Amino acid sequence: MARPSAKNIIKENLKKIEKWVASGLTMKDIAHNLGISERTLYKYKATDPQFMQTVKNGRQVAVEILENTMFKSATGFTQTLKKYEKVKRCTYKDGKKLKEWEEIVELEVDEYFKPDVTAGIFLLKNWANYMNEPRALELREKEIDLQKQKIEDSGWS
Repeated sequence: MARPSAKNIIKENLKKIEKWVASGLTMKDIAHNLGISERTLYKYKATDPQFMQTVKNGRQVAVEILENTMFKSATGFTQTLKKYEKVKRCTYKDGKKLKEWEEIVELEVDEYFKPDVTAGIFLLKNWANYMNEPRALELREKEIDLQKQKIEDSGWS
């Protein structure tokens, strides 16, 4: 029986490909998973609108996950973590210690992660056009105007 063409392999695995892209796999990883060359995968991405849209959809999911994670990091959050602690155990009889041993016990602990200021600034800059130094933009615009004037005055226009 003949091996299916790369195009058929891609068409049959569009849902998997979208999940793989969303989970951060590279095109090289995806090509490997499909058993085709990376070059072939890129060729189909450039020529097949359905495949191109599948990759875009997967990337959009990944971006949303990253934005949500960044927002949590910027605002602070509490997460339940499993931790392990060494505990001493003893058995007594008639007030005398019979046996002593150590064992490791699993504990669930709520841990607070404080807000990350850098993540907050990054989100503000990208979501709300926030600037650390609004005056710096004005100065840059004036500098560009002066450079344009200088070019015009020198006859290079």
